[in-house]
Amino acid sequence: MQSHQPKIGILALTDYAGNLKKAGYQQLHRKVFRFEEIIWITTDNVRTNYVLIEAENSRQGLLNMSMSSILNELPPYFVRISNAYIINILHVDFKGIINSSVIVVKGESLNISPTYRAKVQETLAKYFLL
Repeated sequence: MQSHQPKIGILALTDYAGNLKKAGYQQLHRKVFRFEEIIWITTDNVRTNYVLIEAENSRQGLLNMSMSSILNELPPYFVRISNAYIINILHVDFKGIINSSVIVVKGESLNISPTYRAKVQETLAKYFLL
């Protein structure tokens, strides 16, 4: 019987799939993003059915997956804060929370949707003294 090996990261696309087909086989099509280096995952400013992975050193990648599907595959320290953002609360760029409605990450203030506030608080309580 084979044991289940936990995933350690994401092998993300370097561009949209259609653009990669045009580029040919000489170009790198996928790159590694280890979970601990991912800052956030978003659907802001990307095509439908894609998510953008933002990592350390301004590295970015794309994945053809919905936010709900990717959230189910991520470690529990990733928390969805809105329809457009999933945040890694253990990343060094996570700076804190303002009035339970805004999260500060990488120098940006991102609104926490009322739909996700309770889950954000629950996840923060697992990893931080509140």
